[in-house]
Amino acid sequence: MSSTRDARMRFVGHQQQLGGVRLVQLEDGSERGVRALEFRTTTGLEFASIVDRAFDIGWCRFQGRSIAWHSPTGFAAPWYRESQGLGFLRTFPGGLFVTCGLDHILFPETDPHDTYNYPGRQETEYGLHGRISSTPGRIVGYGEEWGADGCTLFVEGEARQVGALAENLLLRRRIEVDLDGRTIRWRDEVVNEGHYRTPHMMLYHINLGAPLLDESSELLAPIAAVLFATPTATGGEDEHLRFAGPQAGFLEQAFSHDLVAGSGGRCTVALMNHADDAHPWGIALRFDKSRFPFFFQWRYLDEGTYVLGLEPSTNGITGRQGARGAGELLQLEPGEARVYEQEIEIIVGADERDRVKLEIQQTSAQVEA
Repeated sequence: MSSTRDARMRFVGHQQQLGGVRLVQLEDGSERGVRALEFRTTTGLEFASIVDRAFDIGWCRFQGRSIAWHSPTGFAAPWYRESQGLGFLRTFPGGLFVTCGLDHILFPETDPHDTYNYPGRQETEYGLHGRISSTPGRIVGYGEEWGADGCTLFVEGEARQVGALAENLLLRRRIEVDLDGRTIRWRDEVVNEGHYRTPHMMLYHINLGAPLLDESSELLAPIAAVLFATPTATGGEDEHLRFAGPQAGFLEQAFSHDLVAGSGGRCTVALMNHADDAHPWGIALRFDKSRFPFFFQWRYLDEGTYVLGLEPSTNGITGRQGARGAGELLQLEPGEARVYEQEIEIIVGADERDRVKLEIQQTSAQVEA
């Protein structure tokens, strides 16, 4: 079938028969009132950008099989958020990715440095992973863009992390996928629209679950060194690359990896499912290491909380104070912007698995050379 709009529309009565983007609203429980933009492609890829959670991608399925892990909270409305301490976990939905930041990531922390010239604020408290993921967005545009090479499904939106006498950070986000494609691309621009120099931290919490994640799964990554592992790790040489089924009482494990960048400074990390050796499938994450020099792996293989987290990050495990002391805490001047571009490709079959595996092996070989 031709890729042009006129040729394709001869076969259908409405664009949505092929696939497209539509705005829906969730209407029950703590999700009531939450807007989502549902994407559907001709390949069987379906996912939703949760408008009222900074346009993060929530549910994601390929040919009926879930890729993302979902927590018991659902995609709770932003007015239920608890920003302080570990309150983030009360509305942490999982989903394909959750954006952490824009001025704080990782564990709760108190910082006396960022008062924004307000005498009533002697210090600022930052909760787990910051505020942006539970911030409602403003839709700029969405729909289907037809060109000579086919159709692109897209959404563009904004989410503001602001306060009176506080930071004024704007997240501009575009998410897109080809109508006939299996690669989700997203571009983020973080802009300091305030009048004071403002710290900036960013992390993508990518949450992969069953049936993609199971005991047959294998992590493929160009790891030069494992820099850190929580005491809950067993110390096995390749423990972080292999998986088991759900284990009652499993204690979370976290690793910090030094990844090798490949062509164009990009890193590729893949999770492959080999439950059916003849038909492997999985995902490949690609991101720019110059933007995300740190990478975390989060493993929670408990019953119900059966999830692998892949986490490109602007900063390491030392927190705000440690990053500031090491000169690693990014600062956005008034009007300054920082751009991030990344993608998640759905991998299908042995040929595509081998292509991605070779891509990662060739990158890893740079360390040995």
